[in-house]
Amino acid sequence: MRTFRRPVSARHSLDNGGCVADGVDRCAPHAIRYNVMMPDPFGAGALRQQPSRRLNHGVHGPAPTERQLRSEPLVTLVVCGAPLAIRTPDLVAALCGEGWRVSVVGTPASAAWLDPVAIARLTGEPPWLEFRSPYQPRLIDASSALVVCPATFNTINKAASGISDTYALGVLCEALSIGLPMVAVPMVNHRLWGHPAWAGSLNFMRRAGVRLVDVVSGGTVPTPVAAGAGDRVVAGFDPVWLTARLVTL
Repeated sequence: MRTFRRPVSARHSLDNGGCVADGVDRCAPHAIRYNVMMPDPFGAGALRQQPSRRLNHGVHGPAPTERQLRSEPLVTLVVCGAPLAIRTPDLVAALCGEGWRVSVVGTPASAAWLDPVAIARLTGEPPWLEFRSPYQPRLIDASSALVVCPATFNTINKAASGISDTYALGVLCEALSIGLPMVAVPMVNHRLWGHPAWAGSLNFMRRAGVRLVDVVSGGTVPTPVAAGAGDRVVAGFDPVWLTARLVTL
């Protein structure tokens, strides 16, 4: 019988099922599932290693036990590239405290904000940033609910149009298709809020049954983030606004 050894490539390839990227076999048990290299926003296209961010928004709590991983319902947390993404460990801790098991899926733009070490400590795995391989289970099949926090202008507009060009958008579009209970927290600045497509995309989400949460007040009617108010909005966001919505789904 002939045996085949899967080659290790320095680049991610959809042709090989997305199993190998950056020299890591993603089909192997416990393989790291996020890129450690990303474009440097401070250099002209240069690459740098993404450092681990240390967040100061409170105690994140212990890692989940094996019993918790087996018995608690799963919520998929989709994180987009906006300042509120830095609070992801706080949100994960709040969800875990309400009896949820959490799997974090990030858009490519969220990588600059996420702390994979803190997330792995809470969930038992780093965030998913790339397409799964054919050998890995479909995340959405095991999920009881989906949360998008923060939800950006780009992601909501793409999802409303049925565009699925990242793993995070694929998960979101599939959740919309099957009617999975969903909560979303749009974080969009006032300059984009008036775009002609935006109101239609929000209405699409409402018609699809998505519960929208205002990032500023926690209310049910989303509002734009004023210029210069990002830090204040991030600091004032209460994860309870989300966990309370999940209880009523």
